[in-house]
Amino acid sequence: MVNVAVYDKRSITKLSAKLGIVTTLFICIVLATGSLVISKVTQELVLTPIENMIEKVKQITHNPIKAAQEAEEEAVKEEEMQVLYGNKKNKTLLETEVLERTLTKIGGLLAVGFGEAGSKIISDNVGAGEDVNAMMAGRKTIAVFGFCDIRSFTDATEVL
Repeated sequence: MVNVAVYDKRSITKLSAKLGIVTTLFICIVLATGSLVISKVTQELVLTPIENMIEKVKQITHNPIKAAQEAEEEAVKEEEMQVLYGNKKNKTLLETEVLERTLTKIGGLLAVGFGEAGSKIISDNVGAGEDVNAMMAGRKTIAVFGFCDIRSFTDATEVL
């Protein structure tokens, strides 16, 4: 007497293969979606602000006064938008936004501190190459300097 048992595992193997294919496809879709989301967020939060900062630095090196004027106009527009669409003072700024604003302020300070003649020298010096040339030839400029002394101004501001 011979006992023979035959097990047909083809249906289980086919089901297991189909489930493996579905699992692989699901993982591929999840990874592709995650990659797209991370790429989009990286573009919005890192790359675009850095590109904006590079553009602002180029504007500042080309013409600091014009860059300061554009920054002022941009700030006025932003303030108007806040007034129109509600005050969003509680919004926390990202580091890249803080850096952009800092660059804008530095450009404004360059424009105010050095004036039109200084801005021309800065744009020529920085725009000429990667390094700042401290020995670059200057220009003669006709200028008027004013000085005002307010009596006891230091004492008054210290009290305030």
